[in-house]
Amino acid sequence: MTVECICFGSIGAVSSCSEIQWKCFNEALKEKFEAGEITKNVPWEKETYIKSLVSTGGRKRLNEHFGANGVESSEALIESIYNRKTELFVDVINKGGLTLRPGVRDLLTAAKDMGIKTAFCTTTDHRVADAIATHFGLKDLFDLCLSDQDLPKFGNKNKPEPDAYLYVVKTLFGQEDAVQKVIAFEDTQVSLASPVSANIKSIAVPNAWAVDHDFSGAVKKIGEVSDLGADGKNVIEVLSEICVMAKCN
Repeated sequence: MTVECICFGSIGAVSSCSEIQWKCFNEALKEKFEAGEITKNVPWEKETYIKSLVSTGGRKRLNEHFGANGVESSEALIESIYNRKTELFVDVINKGGLTLRPGVRDLLTAAKDMGIKTAFCTTTDHRVADAIATHFGLKDLFDLCLSDQDLPKFGNKNKPEPDAYLYVVKTLFGQEDAVQKVIAFEDTQVSLASPVSANIKSIAVPNAWAVDHDFSGAVKKIGEVSDLGADGKNVIEVLSEICVMAKCN
């Protein structure tokens, strides 16, 4: 069976960026403390942040961080810090502070040349999703790019729910039951649960801070997309073989 659609489901599956996001969160926390908006200096310890990545949503994880450190918070404060972190992160992206993970561009280019559909199935902040797609020149390589702005289109059901992927499949194929034609790449346990629950065969490409996550739901776990083949066409051939072995057809 030939794969008919390839999805990259997270910004971390496209570019290794967890450490930079952590630094941006801490810079935002520092600024807010120095401005008197936070009553207690609570930098996010690296190991604690890494452990938090099993949960989706930066706002939710930030609120839990405050709770664990006895800091009073409000929805407005959380939103303010998250927005500042996002501004800092987008600035890093635009200044070339991220690198594309090996094999991603080759795979997307080959898919485009072969008429295989592609999607960026992320529900991250639209400012970040757009900055990454624009900076790396990926917009023309994706048939569909999602972000947090698309959540209302599928009932505001974020990952690990399957709805984002089912929306992609229905949009690209006109029917949700075309999931057997799709294969997805995800970089964390919680994100991987989304395509798996949509019955989409999924490949784990853990980011550096998620290597210990449970990826048992994946049909294969790899270091980088480039590990699957010498070029994009080879990778697609391997993906088709994986699909057959996983009984996608």
